[in-house]
Amino acid sequence: MGNHGVGFVGIDFGTTNSAVAIAEASGAVQLVPLAGAPHWRTVLYFEPGGALTAGGPAIARYLETEGEGRLIQSIKSHLASAAFSRTVIFGRRWQLEDMIA
Repeated sequence: MGNHGVGFVGIDFGTTNSAVAIAEASGAVQLVPLAGAPHWRTVLYFEPGGALTAGGPAIARYLETEGEGRLIQSIKSHLASAAFSRTVIFGRRWQLEDMIA
């Protein structure tokens, strides 16, 4: 069993896009593809039936359903606000921490 050394995982949680990268002990860094793309749209789409979709597929689903659900964009901008800690979406209470997890 070889020693691969210690590496690191970095997460860039952005307002518009998010990304994940791995830095190996050798110094090599690579982005982790998320759904085949180097970054992921920081968007959530909640449907009335309870389905939750994230990223680019959330935008596509929002358009497919003609906006019947709730699309949340720029969720990171709410992190600094003490006034926003939760919301109710289709009768279910969502904590901000749960939405960004």
